[in-house]
Amino acid sequence: MSLDAETLAIIKASVPALHARGMEVTQYMYKTMFAERPDVATLFNKAHQASKEQPMALAQSVHAYAMNIDNLAALGPAVALIVNKHCALGVKPEHYGIVGHYLLKALKDVLNLSEGQLAAWGKAYGMLADILIKTESGLYTATAAQEGGWDGYRAFVLEKRVIESETITSFYWRPKDEKKIALFKPGQYLTLQLTFPGPNVVTRNYSLSDVPNGEYYRISVKKERRHKSSDASIPDGLVSCYLHDHFRPGMEINLRAPMGDFFLTPDRSRPLVLLSAGNGLSPLMSMANYVAKNHPDIQTYYIHGAQSSSKHAFAQHMKDLAAEHKNIHVFTCYSHPQQGDEKLAQKTGYLTESWLASILPQKDCDYYFCGPKRFMHTIYLALTKWGVPTARIHYEFFGPSDAEVVTISAEEKKGEAAKSEAAAPAAAAVDPKKDEAKSEAAAPAAAADPVAAAINPAAGGVSGGAGAAAVVPAEGNAS
Repeated sequence: MSLDAETLAIIKASVPALHARGMEVTQYMYKTMFAERPDVATLFNKAHQASKEQPMALAQSVHAYAMNIDNLAALGPAVALIVNKHCALGVKPEHYGIVGHYLLKALKDVLNLSEGQLAAWGKAYGMLADILIKTESGLYTATAAQEGGWDGYRAFVLEKRVIESETITSFYWRPKDEKKIALFKPGQYLTLQLTFPGPNVVTRNYSLSDVPNGEYYRISVKKERRHKSSDASIPDGLVSCYLHDHFRPGMEINLRAPMGDFFLTPDRSRPLVLLSAGNGLSPLMSMANYVAKNHPDIQTYYIHGAQSSSKHAFAQHMKDLAAEHKNIHVFTCYSHPQQGDEKLAQKTGYLTESWLASILPQKDCDYYFCGPKRFMHTIYLALTKWGVPTARIHYEFFGPSDAEVVTISAEEKKGEAAKSEAAAPAAAAVDPKKDEAKSEAAAPAAAADPVAAAINPAAGGVSGGAGAAAVVPAEGNAS
C-alpha cells in the first residue's frame, strides 16, 4: 500500500500543528478511549498515563510519522522496537481498529480537521497498521515455533527471590509444566501479567538479568516509590511493590515469551563497553554474564553508576566475575557515596565524558547502555562527539518508548557535544517525576538543550526525531 501525493501533502502539512498540540491530541484520545473502551486499558500503564509520559511518547511518535511519511525507511529501527513491544503485550489486529478510531477522532476534534484531512490521516494510519500487523504476525509465529517457545501466556512458579540491594530484588521463575523454556538474547525482557482485585489485569515488562539457560528466567526488580516531589496523582509502582511485598516462593504468575530488539551482538574485532545506572543494570547484567560464559576473547568494560553502595545491586557478583575472567573489567561510580564508599568505587560524583575516556583503552568500541534518561543523554552525546558510528551505539529505555530523545539531528548536534562534560548541574534541571532508575548516577543536561526538552514534556513542544507511531506506545521496564 502506498499513499498518493495529495495524502502525503496533507500529512506533511499537519506537522506544525502536531508539534504544537500533539499532547492535547493524545491526552484527549486516551481519555475518550478509556471512558468508552475500558477493555483496552490493560494494554497501558496507569503510572505512565498519570505522569503524562505515555501521551507524550505517542505524541512524539505521531509527529515523527508525519515528518517521515514520505521516507518511512527512516523509521525502520523504531518499527522494530514497536513490533517487539506490541508482541510482548499481546497486541492483536483488532486493537489497531480501536486505537485508530480514537486517534482519528482526537485529531479531528482537537485540530479541527476537515473531512478531507481526516480521510488522509485514515489512509496514513491504515498503511502503518498494515505494516505492523504483518510484521507482528511473523514474530508471533516464530516465537511460538522455537524450541521451548509458546504463544500467549504461560504459568510460571517463583522458585526463589534474592535481595540484591536496598531497592532491588531478583525473582527466579520456573515453568509450572516443567517443560523446556525458550532461550533469549541477552538484553531482552519478559512480560508479566498479574490480576488485582477489581478485577484489574495488569501487564509489565521487565528485563531478564541472567544468562540464557533454558531452565529458569530471572528478573531483577527495583521497588518503585513515588518521588516525594512528584505529582500526588502519580502512584507507587503497582507491580514492583506487589512483587517485593507479597510475592513469595511457590506463588504463580503468567509470563509471555522473551521479546525485545535491544540485545547483545558480540563482535570479536573490538572491545565491548556496557554502561548502566540504577536499575538499568538488568539487561547489561545479562550481557555481562553471557560474555563471561561464552566470549573470553572479547575485552569487556562494565561501568555502573549508583547512588551508593547500599543501592548497588550485583556489586560483589561483578567483582567475582572480573576476578575469574581476565577479559572482564569493572568500574563503579557513586553519585552520593556513603561513608567508606570512596574505597569501593573508582569515582564519586556523576559519570562524565572525561572519566569515561580515561578508563577505556580506546574509543572504537561497541557500546550498550541503559539507565535514567539523563544518564543516557550524557552517554549518547559523548559517543557522538567521539565519532562512534551509530551502528555501534545500542540503548534501551525503561518506560514508554521515546527513542527520539537521544536521536539528534545534524543541526542539533552543533554545540551540544560540549555539554556532555557537565558533571552535575543544579538539581533543578532534573525532572523529578519518575524514571525507572530516577537520578542515580545521571549527569543532567541543561533544560535549554533540545534533547533535554524532549525528555521533559514541560520544557516545550513535541519532538519529532526518529520515532514511529505505535498503536500502543511501547512500554519498557515498568513499575
